[in-house]
Amino acid sequence: MDRNRCVIILELIDKASNKIYQKGIINSQIKSVITGGKDIILNNVTSNIKNEMNFQERSIHNIGKYVDNFNEYLKNKDFDGMTKEWKKIQNNLKSIIPLENILKQVRQTENIYNLIKNNADTKTVIDYKVRSGVSGTNGIYTTTATNGNVPVYYYRGAADKVNNNIIFNNMCWKIIRTTENNGIKLIYNGTPTDGKCETQTGEAAQIGTSKFNETSNDNAYVGYMYGTAGSDNYEATHANVNDSTIKKYIDNWYSQNFDESATSKLEDTVFCNDRSTKAYDANTIGDTSYSSYGDLGYGKNNTFYGAAHRASYYSNNPNPSLVCQNNNDKFTVDSKNGNGALTYPVGLITLDEVVLAGFNTYYSNENDYEDTTNYLCTNNFYWTFSPVLTNGVGSAYVGRVFSTGSVSDVRVNYTHGVRPVVSLADSTLVNSNGEGTSTNPYVVK
Repeated sequence: MDRNRCVIILELIDKASNKIYQKGIINSQIKSVITGGKDIILNNVTSNIKNEMNFQERSIHNIGKYVDNFNEYLKNKDFDGMTKEWKKIQNNLKSIIPLENILKQVRQTENIYNLIKNNADTKTVIDYKVRSGVSGTNGIYTTTATNGNVPVYYYRGAADKVNNNIIFNNMCWKIIRTTENNGIKLIYNGTPTDGKCETQTGEAAQIGTSKFNETSNDNAYVGYMYGTAGSDNYEATHANVNDSTIKKYIDNWYSQNFDESATSKLEDTVFCNDRSTKAYDANTIGDTSYSSYGDLGYGKNNTFYGAAHRASYYSNNPNPSLVCQNNNDKFTVDSKNGNGALTYPVGLITLDEVVLAGFNTYYSNENDYEDTTNYLCTNNFYWTFSPVLTNGVGSAYVGRVFSTGSVSDVRVNYTHGVRPVVSLADSTLVNSNGEGTSTNPYVVK
């Protein structure tokens, strides 16, 4: 196959790889090469694709030859010869049709990552002290406050103006953002009715309620997993030994609702339970009554955690970041990607992601910090993944989304809503006629 012919095929190759793989034209190894990028394909055309296309070319050439033979037999009124050539024409047509059908199906799908990237506003600079409902920032924006400074595209703004609804595994989700590996992070938002995701708020937008942990009287309990309460050091306190109450709840839900096929469409992304500590800083914490809080992070010591400074109720200069400082806090299934402590590739949204989505913080704008129009506001309280603080009596606090549309925090032994987060893998395809609206959401293929 020459290079020019390959270029024509590669116009659809991002979408076609999954379909062609399903049809058995290529094996899984070649599929991985294809999804790795068009430039690789152009320089290293795989033998299976080459053979397939050469076979198509031979078939087309043969049809031309058989048509000439057919016309010759027709001229001589040789009906036996005509019948023989007609059968050859039909057999060669059958060998061409399968690829055409595959390409037809491919044109009905869209790569969701490319769709998001191609529609992102990469120029607007977001002021995180101003909520999206005031600034009018409704759409897809970009941040490089990420691991490796990789551009990540995130949705921000009002539920009726941000078209980020998607159906996956027969559930409705909201797209939060892309990941550093071109995955797509989603937050649970109920179940579809007649192919629509019109329920946007209330208890239907969560899988149920849970405590974060049964006990709150130690720094250990800000963890999605935790170590030894009462320890005299940080490492033992935050070792990933015991499952939190909410982890058990989410794992049980996942095990009952996701089969192998659904799981295969997910990436093993990092869910950051950021337990990095940072002492009170007047430049980032707006409440001076917390000036005695330090960075010890064990026992009942007054402690501020990282997200408290960046994206919490107390932040006077919100500055959300997707960087996860400690490998111990990077919750993943495989240790190659993070801490390897998860059973399933599922977690929760972080306070940083909530602020990116359009919420501001109380101490950054005391007179106007609530936003009930935002796509993350469900009129209910629900948990985030972000530790905030532990106070002097040993009460551990984790971030939550407040019912009236703001970031807040609460003791971990309170009961709040649970909205799981998963991440679709790179090259995930959706229906090309989807719009991301609640009445015409994207649908994962």
